[in-house]
Amino acid sequence: MLVKEGFTDLTTAQLKNVMDTVEEELHAIIFMYKTDKSRYGRIIEEKENDVPEGKDTFPKTVADA
Repeated sequence: MLVKEGFTDLTTAQLKNVMDTVEEELHAIIFMYKTDKSRYGRIIEEKENDVPEGKDTFPKTVADA
């Protein structure tokens, strides 16, 4: 992800910040997949269908989810 964005040499603080961001996004995605599928399954499916189109509509934080 970082190389794709053009970052090759990061300080320890910058790397920690990036890792914290990635971890928060992962927690949000896990939270979405652990929800009640009968109530929220359609929303998750819509977000999954956006990914092949190049849109990332999954929430970035658990609070947003």
